[in-house]
Amino acid sequence: MAEKKISEKSELRSRRRSGQGTDCLVQILLNAYKGSDEALPPELESLKEELQGELTSPALLKAGKPLDHHSMGFFPHIEKEAYQLARIGKTDTEIHDSILSRHGTRVTREFIEAAVGKLQGGTDLWSEGPAPETLPILFIKPIKVRKQDGGRVTELLAALAFSFDKKGVPVSLGGWIAGNAIELPRSVFTSLRVRGLSDAAFIAVPPDDTEPFWSDAAQRFFPQATIIQDLSAMYYPLTLPFAKISKARLTRERNRIAAAVAEEDWEKASGALNTAADDWGKVNPALGAALHFAIPVLLSLFSLPAPIRRAVLQGIDMHPIADEMISQEKFRQTGLRADPMKRLYFAQLHSEPDWAKPVTRFSQVLREIGKLSEGS
Repeated sequence: MAEKKISEKSELRSRRRSGQGTDCLVQILLNAYKGSDEALPPELESLKEELQGELTSPALLKAGKPLDHHSMGFFPHIEKEAYQLARIGKTDTEIHDSILSRHGTRVTREFIEAAVGKLQGGTDLWSEGPAPETLPILFIKPIKVRKQDGGRVTELLAALAFSFDKKGVPVSLGGWIAGNAIELPRSVFTSLRVRGLSDAAFIAVPPDDTEPFWSDAAQRFFPQATIIQDLSAMYYPLTLPFAKISKARLTRERNRIAAAVAEEDWEKASGALNTAADDWGKVNPALGAALHFAIPVLLSLFSLPAPIRRAVLQGIDMHPIADEMISQEKFRQTGLRADPMKRLYFAQLHSEPDWAKPVTRFSQVLREIGKLSEGS
């Protein structure tokens, strides 16, 4: 087994705070707005313009320029086109020729070769056989792997997907080579459904105590690759339920939270978030539970570099699933038994909060869900 080299999470957090990796996070934020009629917050609009300005940068398109991970991300439409051609059975040579004929005047041959090279060895890798019934949580583990093909060594952004059955046992689902951001192509969801997996209620980065499992899964799905970096700390804030951001709803509490974040007083921010969750919970238990569940996500978002943090503060909102839950009548009387997602939120609401110990917290939620499932 190839030696696994995983960088320390503290180092990744430090890099994130210092601004490294910011363009990746901005891209994910922008992706979250795709398909939405809402205008981007001013901060994101300016960042978007900066990114778009890079698209026509002469330095980026200069022939022979070494291609790194970030330059790859500036042409997601070409990567998507290459991916689609691979899905219908086109060879690497056919993909290369097709892209070169369509985009050769805009990008270099080296870039096209690099984009096509990402597809070598397959794009989607899935476990054989149907998946057992799982909890409505799809865990995505973003990693960077190094792959050697003959004399050529490439570094790729990859993703692993897994969930847990009702007994809390992890279930390996699959892996795929990702683009410049940890995205979930339609083909991924299709593959999951074909395997019998129910629609995931939300997506999350796996907790720390699952590291041995996903490490083994990585060796299974990418046997010729070496894990060189765990990217969870970089992608963590934007892959959890709060990835989709819309207009503000927290009014008075939101202002207190924003003030605490501006002062970078995380204890005060955490207290304000808990107070807001308690207040909203008195009006609607589901909404309070949703906010309690989102607190660690929000705190992680707030620790991002200032431009993105300001953009996030423009639009704190509840997860769309919570809105759907709240809109349903007789939620407390009939909804808990009918929908596993509601059982999850109630498990969050009625279990003792302990955000300082996320692994213990996660295990506790699994146990609560198991009890509710047995009683349904």
